[in-house]
Order: sequence, then structure tokens, then C-alpha cells
Amino acid sequence: MIKSVPDEATRLAMLKRGEADISTLFRGPLAEEIRRTPGLTLKPTYLPVTQWLLFTEQWDPKSPWADRRVRLAANLAVERQAIHQAETLGLSKLTASIIPQSFEFYWAAPLYPYDPPRAKQLLAEAGYPSGFDAGTISTDSSFTTTAEAVVNYSGPSGSA
Repeated sequence: MIKSVPDEATRLAMLKRGEADISTLFRGPLAEEIRRTPGLTLKPTYLPVTQWLLFTEQWDPKSPWADRRVRLAANLAVERQAIHQAETLGLSKLTASIIPQSFEFYWAAPLYPYDPPRAKQLLAEAGYPSGFDAGTISTDSSFTTTAEAVVNYSGPSGSA
């Protein structure tokens, strides 16, 4: 029988109690708990999907996001490898494209490096030396922890 259980912690409890034989989509601390639990095994599952975050104000031509330097700064301010390790324990694939890697004609765009000094320089050049209000960030509810990590890199105590 296949059963849909949206809550990650509930799925883990079901595995531990023997109520489920397999389950998918564990991240962060719960994935670590699986690694530490005798009798459970954590394996990568590469789904042909991508995840992205949307700053809703980016479509406003008067928004700071209209400036290419701001968009580049945002990309340089996020340490993707650290988020990748924290969220999926390195068991997912990083990509710089919204096109799934398994699709025909996929191009492996290079990842942006993590470069906070360059991000700050670009923001200053764009007229935002102290940063700016990035507006609302939107994502699928299952990826809110990733969105929070990106916001933390970009906030007042973050890198850019």
C-alpha cells in the first residue's frame, strides 16, 4: 500500500515503528537522525525536478531587482554548498538551471561562487551600499527551510 504522509516527522516515526518500509524527502536534522538510527538507511533519490525561490518584486521595473548587479549580488551572497549540505546532507544535485538535468538539451550552467565581498561591492555600485528590502520571497511550502536559509544569508547579519 502507498500512503501519502505530508509531515516529515510523522514519516520518520512511521519508519521507526515499522509502519512504513520506505519513505522519501527527508532533510536536515531528520535526515541526520535517519543516518544515526540503527536499521534505517538514508539513500539519495534524484527526482527530475528543480527548486527555486521567487522574489515577487523582481518583476517591478522600479524595484532594485531590475538592476542586473543586484541580481548578481544576490547570487553571490548565497553559499549554496552549505545550504545543500544542511538541507540534503549533500545527497541532492546542485544546479544553476531550472531545467532538470535529465531533460534532453540540458545545459550545465556554471554555479555562482560564494563571494560576499563582491556581492557587497555590486550592491554599492547599484546604489544600495546598506542593502535594500528585497520584498516577499515565495516558494513551494515544502522548501521553506531553503528559503529561510537564503534569507538568512541576505539579511542584516548575512553576507550581502
